Amino acid sequence: MASSTLETASEPNPNPNPNPNPNPNPNPKPNSINVVVEGCAHGELDAIYASIRRIEEVQGITVDLLICCGDFQAIRGR
Repeated sequence: MASSTLETASEPNPNPNPNPNPNPNPNPKPNSINVVVEGCAHGELDAIYASIRRIEEVQGITVDLLICCGDFQAIRGR
């Protein structure tokens, strides 16, 4: 009795990442925006912006809107 084998040819996947979406956010929502709400800024706007940059880097998102509530004091102590 002769034995036979079935071989199938498959082309290698040029993209090893099974997720074709380059967005690192696993659950992107269409037509949505990312909002940061800050309490009293007290002249710490540079620190607030730095925190937002860290959030964007860690979470792989872009913050679209910053809402500052409470005391703002853009130039504190002057």
